[in-house]
Amino acid sequence: MKHTRTFPTTPAILCAWALAGCMSMLLPAAPAPPQRRLIDGFEDLAGWKTGGQKEVSFQVSDKHVKQGMHSLWMHVEIDHHQAEEVKKAKYPMGWPSIKKTYETPVDLSGSDFIEFDVFFESKSGMDPDFALNVTISNSEEKVLYRTVMTDIRHGKWAHEKLCIRDIACADNVGSISFWLSESVYKHGAVIDFYIDHLRATQAVDYETPPVAPVRRPLARSDAAVLWLEGPTRKIMRTEDVILTGAVRPEVELSMARNETEAVQLVLRPQQEGGVGDVSVTAGPLIGPGGAEIAAENVSWSPVFYVPANEGPPEGLPDGLPGPKPFPANKQWHYPIWLEVTAPSGTAPGDYTAPVTVKTEGGGDFDVKLRVHVWDFELPVKQHLRTSTTIYGPWGWRKDINKWYGEMSWDQFINEWRPGIVKLLAGYRLCPSSLAHLPLKWNKEEQTVVLGNTSQFEHLTQMYMEMGHHLDLMPVPYFYGRGAFLGAKKGTPEYLRRIAEAYRVGAEYLDGKGWLDECYVYCVDEVVCHKYTKEWDFDLLNRVFDTIRAAHPKIRLFGAETPSPVLRGLDIWCTNINGFDPDVLAEQHALGNEVWWYNGYKSPRPGMRVAARAVDHRVIPWMNWKLGIDGYLIWTVNRWLNNPWETPNPGKSVAGDHYLLFPNPDGTVSPSIRLVILRDGLEDYEYHWLLDQLAKKLRTGGRKGAAEECEKVLRDADAFILACDNCPHVKPNFIYDSRRALAEQIQKARRQTDLQ
Repeated sequence: MKHTRTFPTTPAILCAWALAGCMSMLLPAAPAPPQRRLIDGFEDLAGWKTGGQKEVSFQVSDKHVKQGMHSLWMHVEIDHHQAEEVKKAKYPMGWPSIKKTYETPVDLSGSDFIEFDVFFESKSGMDPDFALNVTISNSEEKVLYRTVMTDIRHGKWAHEKLCIRDIACADNVGSISFWLSESVYKHGAVIDFYIDHLRATQAVDYETPPVAPVRRPLARSDAAVLWLEGPTRKIMRTEDVILTGAVRPEVELSMARNETEAVQLVLRPQQEGGVGDVSVTAGPLIGPGGAEIAAENVSWSPVFYVPANEGPPEGLPDGLPGPKPFPANKQWHYPIWLEVTAPSGTAPGDYTAPVTVKTEGGGDFDVKLRVHVWDFELPVKQHLRTSTTIYGPWGWRKDINKWYGEMSWDQFINEWRPGIVKLLAGYRLCPSSLAHLPLKWNKEEQTVVLGNTSQFEHLTQMYMEMGHHLDLMPVPYFYGRGAFLGAKKGTPEYLRRIAEAYRVGAEYLDGKGWLDECYVYCVDEVVCHKYTKEWDFDLLNRVFDTIRAAHPKIRLFGAETPSPVLRGLDIWCTNINGFDPDVLAEQHALGNEVWWYNGYKSPRPGMRVAARAVDHRVIPWMNWKLGIDGYLIWTVNRWLNNPWETPNPGKSVAGDHYLLFPNPDGTVSPSIRLVILRDGLEDYEYHWLLDQLAKKLRTGGRKGAAEECEKVLRDADAFILACDNCPHVKPNFIYDSRRALAEQIQKARRQTDLQ
């Protein structure tokens, strides 16, 4: 029976309604609430099924409900011995899953987020690590979105929010599945997830900035066209490109002092057989009053396309081999990477220089390069902490080792490695280990002694003057080693020598004023493998306790998602794919730092070759917006293969092991991923400078000026809706925000000078 509620309509009530209507016309309208669309309230199980695993079951439940009447109860009994067959291979530790397939694909293209709530219970009462995964696919089973939830806690609700704005095929969602990896749970564990109120929502008070492509024609001839593209977009060899507007042979760049900015000049032959060899010449930049930016600060390189498994037959753009003539013999796009550096002390103002793209069979193309130098300078020392590892010959393929003369350990440390450290300073990327303290075990005195530190001090001082931080505490590693300074792992003497070494090292570094900058790299991805490999977590934690007790200023770092199996870490570094803002807030409340590292899957940022260029540059922007304390990329030169020819080492994604390319002449070349990350790190400094100026203005009593700076900072990052909204970020969002930051920095500097 249908029930209809009626309301009395007395004259008094009608008058009140009329008055309310008049008032609504006089008062400003309240902001519209964000639109919500219920995808599944779990009132029935239509379309849901398991993945066929015996460990998992599901049903509707009213035991734990956040909204509505019911939730989806996913029950799992972990079995490490029951083999699960996937692609003709059997995995004892499989992936129990439940999945809903929609008879008619769901169109979520008008939504910004998918949200739901999860309540977790474990029979052991223990918090999980990588608790639950979610995958969203289209009707053809192509994965649109995949992530792991790391904020789920025993006996609590967790709110999950996945950004789907502008992801491909959002108008064709065919299924959603929840699954877990048994390898992160103990055999015999009994766990329950209550998933509730699956809905699509929109961002509050967000208006998408205008999308403005940078590309335009620079010059044309019958033989070829030269066109412009910004540095935050990768160009495919054979992609269709529409160039609008009249030909204008001018390229504009803007930058601060002590900054490098790039642009791409793209040559497209129009004739069969191409235009032959291509080269570039550039003169010095001449500015106000005859000020000059020397020609050595203008550099160029063709973009080299690597045969990545993830790309088309023509390859993916990645290598920058340097200023060498290159053939353009096909009707393809040939990007030329052009960079300008404004050295420290450069006079502000506008500079111009001639640039000529010379072709063997298609004539020359002349372009005027215009550079505006802002009236401020970027700090030498990067304020966003970064870290990476420089591998020596033991981490390279044998033939690549020969390119560098099969160097010894001493040659690597004292000759080759310093050159790479200096190179990385130009990209604002800090090596994890600058030098090692000469700590040794003295058998006669039965103690750890510190040897001659002159070389250590020389190298450390030199590196820090380049802008690097003293990253890892330079004490011998214990992690992954069978002994420490001669003492067998796990023995009482092992812990005693660790305590003594860290005490001696910490006291020395503290006396130099360097201890506050560094940390102890304690552990690396043991939590995610805790049941697939044998780990002595009790010993690990006792080592952590021993190191911490050695000196009160020592900080412990782990490339781990926060986990109950590890204790005492001060800095957690989580994989970008498992990063969660709720975990960040949780750790910040405890006084700990949270970094993130690598990144392999869209829609999250990362450094893989197949990622969009904006996915590299936006990483430091997200660090600033979300309050993430650092970024680690695990290595720049683990050359297991020749990346020019084989960019995918084994089954890994292209670019997973390197940001630098080895060359047969013993030099190295950067990838465009590295230079784009540098641009993002420089953008971070814009944020830092304006934030410091806002604080200075507020301290000086200039509240209005400070609030103006703070608003520019907020508006500059508004396009970052979450850590997983890379598909929404367009290159001009970054360019436009960067310009707004620069203009406000200049204005605020003038205001602080007037105080």
